[in-house]
Amino acid sequence: MFHFNCFNVEDSDDPSVGLINGELSIPGNLIRAQVFDPVVDEVLALIDEQAKRVGHRIDALLLVGGFSASNYL
Repeated sequence: MFHFNCFNVEDSDDPSVGLINGELSIPGNLIRAQVFDPVVDEVLALIDEQAKRVGHRIDALLLVGGFSASNYL
């Protein structure tokens, strides 16, 4: 479970959405499936598309941006 502090919410206790005492709890597998996997899939598809355009072997790849440092990616 990952826990996030939520500010400026009308009701800081809404267990039906996982909000308890102003803290939202989200299972890690849900974050991976709904947030990270779609982004990783898109990045990999874009890399594959660019690699096909080059038409020869690629020995190195440079990714930029904060998410490029992700071990998961």
